[in-house]
Amino acid sequence: MIQKLKKRCIFETVIILILQWFCVSVYADKAALQGTAATTEQLVLLRSIDQKYQKADSVQMRVFKRDTISALEQVREFEGQIILQKGKFRLEVVSKDNNKDESLVVADGTTLWFVTPPPKEFKGAKTQVLKASLTTDKAKSQSLLRLLTEGGVLKQFTVTGVQDLSQKIIYSLKPDKKSSELSRAEVTVDKEKQILMTLKYWDKVDNQTEYEFSAVEFNKNIDKKRLTYTPPKNADVVSYK
Repeated sequence: MIQKLKKRCIFETVIILILQWFCVSVYADKAALQGTAATTEQLVLLRSIDQKYQKADSVQMRVFKRDTISALEQVREFEGQIILQKGKFRLEVVSKDNNKDESLVVADGTTLWFVTPPPKEFKGAKTQVLKASLTTDKAKSQSLLRLLTEGGVLKQFTVTGVQDLSQKIIYSLKPDKKSSELSRAEVTVDKEKQILMTLKYWDKVDNQTEYEFSAVEFNKNIDKKRLTYTPPKNADVVSYK
């Protein structure tokens, strides 16, 4: 009987130690992700980068996008281009898989257009278009659009921590109430060039969207037609209200 009690006590002690180790590890990992509190200098840098994008006559950059669906462990990757000009926005990407699926998002100053052309093998199929006013919840839920055209990172997010590395700073972010579909976000900036390097955000079920920016050019001439959109005559257009 005594031996059984001893074994039980030893077993329970081991379980408690394992649980304590697990809790410490979880909180340590979380702290590492959050980093340390942002200094005034680090916040000033982020604000300066925000203003650089907002005040530029135009911004053009290459973009790599990765969508991760957590529950299915499914990842899709895209590449393309972003164009910004005084509150207007164009994101055009093509999937990197064999399907080469295309998608286009255009904000023309009043209307947000989501455009999905039909796969090339389906000849005669219609382009699918979702149309929404920029004042709708649908438009306001577009984190990348709002970050790049509506005041920048510090207007849309609160900085909760930073990781200051040699050439870059990673800012951990808490979304504002308008981005309530997001649980958290993260933006990385290049300290020397003062440009955005990456943006990541996670929704409530831990699906992740990641953008990597490269070949950033400021104040280049842009064809204004690229920041407008007119659906094809045979397109299926759905208006979101």
